[in-house]
Amino acid sequence: MKISFNFVLRLLQVAVLICGVTGFALAQSPSSEVNGTVKDPTGAVIPGATIHLIDVATNTETTTTSSNEGSFVFANVRAGLYRIVAEHTGFSKKEIQDVKVDVGVPFTVNIDLAAGAVQETVTVSASDVAAPINITNAELSATVQTQQINDLPLNGRNPLDLAGLQPGVAAGGGTNRDATINGLRGTFSNLTWDGININDNFIRTDSLFGAAAPSVPGVAEFTLVTQNAGPGDGLGVAQVKLVTPRGGTDFHGSLWEYHRNDAFDANSFFNNANGLPKPKLIRNQFGFGVGGPFVCRVSARVDQRRSVATSCSSTATTREHESARTKRLSVLR
Repeated sequence: MKISFNFVLRLLQVAVLICGVTGFALAQSPSSEVNGTVKDPTGAVIPGATIHLIDVATNTETTTTSSNEGSFVFANVRAGLYRIVAEHTGFSKKEIQDVKVDVGVPFTVNIDLAAGAVQETVTVSASDVAAPINITNAELSATVQTQQINDLPLNGRNPLDLAGLQPGVAAGGGTNRDATINGLRGTFSNLTWDGININDNFIRTDSLFGAAAPSVPGVAEFTLVTQNAGPGDGLGVAQVKLVTPRGGTDFHGSLWEYHRNDAFDANSFFNNANGLPKPKLIRNQFGFGVGGPFVCRVSARVDQRRSVATSCSSTATTREHESARTKRLSVLR
């Protein structure tokens, strides 16, 4: 039986296509959406209103128009702080500040435009006009914010330790390796970092343990979905979505060193009773982070444009000395 070269080539093309589609399906988007409805003082919807979504960190602006039903949607919105400006002929412009979009959590805002001149601007806070609960889908989720990650004490500086404090999570034994989400097995949870799967696919029995170890400087926030995760989230009943810190229009950075020494530790009761010394533990965690804008040139036909993007990167190293052993764990993000 002879197999032609064209048949083998087609077979390879099909295999590459399947692998590419599978890889794309396994990568979930770390973004969210901003939606809402524009109405006048009588409660009637306003079609054709112009809505601007402005990123506070990068000053990037996205514009859309309300539909015939007065609704609008901004898709693929990255987690961060935004401003919303709505305007229409015959109505005063309205600006909504402090719009905080969390990773994987839709943000719904209802905009009421008052009759007046377009030159007039009414400024309100997002807490006054935002929907108090998620009315876009039926997901039950909780988001751990940047301030919580940076301010709460973490033994080992792993942000996922804070997931054990969320509703529905039981951290048995005090470590993530023993945690369960709503009583499910570890194989029913899915961990993503910026939309990339970081599950430990070799063991795959731990709900909150990933192949890539997250660190405090490398995680801006994370959302834990405990029930009713959408089909776009990929495998797993429970979803843990981490995102890295974002850059901004200004350069910024940090340098740190955290030290733990057994000289400040007390021995346990049973060690003292049996005449045993206290365990040796010397831990050093150090690293740096930097973020800011960078300029790249984009060529289009005969003209050249300058595009400004933002980025944030960090690296952290952990060294531990326990008795005669030395362990080292490096995380690069």
